[in-house]
Amino acid sequence: MQNPFWERLFVEGGSAPESRKSLRLIRKQGNPFLLLPMDAALAARVLELYPAQTRVGRIARTALRLALRAHLPVRAEKIELPFSPTNSLARFLAESIGQSHPENPTFGILPGNPNSPGQRLIFLVFNRQKKPAAIVKAGLTSTARELIRREHEILSAGQATAMPRLRGFLDSSDASALAFDFFPGHSPVRGEDAVIPHILESWLRPAEKSSALETRPWTELRQAGNSPALLAELERKLGERPIGRALYHGDFTPWNVKVYDGQWTVLDWERGDWHGLPGWDWFHYEIQRAILVERPSTAKLIDRVESLLASDPFQRYAGLGGIAGGEREMLLAYLLHHCEVIRPAEGLHESRELLKALVSRRHRKSLIAL
Repeated sequence: MQNPFWERLFVEGGSAPESRKSLRLIRKQGNPFLLLPMDAALAARVLELYPAQTRVGRIARTALRLALRAHLPVRAEKIELPFSPTNSLARFLAESIGQSHPENPTFGILPGNPNSPGQRLIFLVFNRQKKPAAIVKAGLTSTARELIRREHEILSAGQATAMPRLRGFLDSSDASALAFDFFPGHSPVRGEDAVIPHILESWLRPAEKSSALETRPWTELRQAGNSPALLAELERKLGERPIGRALYHGDFTPWNVKVYDGQWTVLDWERGDWHGLPGWDWFHYEIQRAILVERPSTAKLIDRVESLLASDPFQRYAGLGGIAGGEREMLLAYLLHHCEVIRPAEGLHESRELLKALVSRRHRKSLIAL
C-alpha cells in the first residue's frame, strides 16, 4: 500500500526526518479532507480553505468550526508528520511568512482531490503571532508540478483585475509550489454576481482581434478529434469573424473565488491563457455552478443559459468581445471543449447532455427555417 502523501512531504532526499509534527486528520468519505494543527483556534481558521458550496457543506463547516472553538471532541485521527526543516518545501513555507531561517512553521492543509494525478496541497501558514499569513499551493507528482508551473507562468506574465499577488515560487527536486498573501473571504453566492461583468470586461482586449481558430483552445478541440461535424459547422460560423482576445481563466467558478468586503480574488489559474476566447469563462461559471451545486434538469439549465445570453450585461460584453451574433456558436464551442478536452471528473455527463440538447435544438430550428 502506498504511503499517504504526508509521509513524504517534508523528508529531505529520502533521509530520516529530524523531527515530527503532530496534526489532526479529518477524513471525508474515507479520504483525507483536512489536516489541522493541534491548536483548536488555529484549526478553526484552517477551515477557511474549504470552499463549501452547498447548504449542507456550509452547515457542516460551521458546525466543525464551532466544535473546534468550543474544544468539543471531533472525529479526527492524530498523525505524526515527518518533518525535516532543511527540506525545500519546509524552507519555502518558512520563507512565505518572512522567516529567514528554516524553522517549524505552523500550518494546516487542504489536500485537494486525492484521486487526481494532479492533486495539489493547499497550506494555510501561520506566523509567530498565530495569525494566518500566507497561502501555499504545492504539488509533488509530475502532473501536479506541471500544473503549478503553468499557474506560475500565467501569474508572472502580468496582472489583471481580481488576480492574486504572487509572493514566491518553488521548483525544486522535491516539489513545486506557489506562495500568495493570505486574505479572508468566502465563495460568492447568488446575489453577489453583479461584479462578474466588470471583471470579465476588464479581461477583454478588443483591439487585439484574431480568428477563434488561431487560439490554443481551438487547437485542442481539433486535436481531440471528436464531433467533427459539429466542429466543422462551428468553424464555418466563427472562422472568418474577427474576435477580440480575452484573458481566460479556464475554471472560473464560485469555489475558485474569494470575496472579502465586496472585492473578488480569483484563484487557481493553471488552465489560464492570456490569449483566450471571450465568453467561455462566463459560460463556465454559470453552467458548472448549476450542474455541480444546484443540479437543475437539462431543460431548466437551457432556460438559464438562454437568460444569460439575452441579458443586457452579457449582450454588452458580447459586443465588446466581438462575439455578438455568434454567442451560441461560442457556447457550443465552450461545451465541446469542456466535454472532449477538459473531461472533468464531476459533471461530465450533465455537460454532455446539455451540449446534446443544445445541438438538437439548433438543428430543429434550422429545419423550421428551411
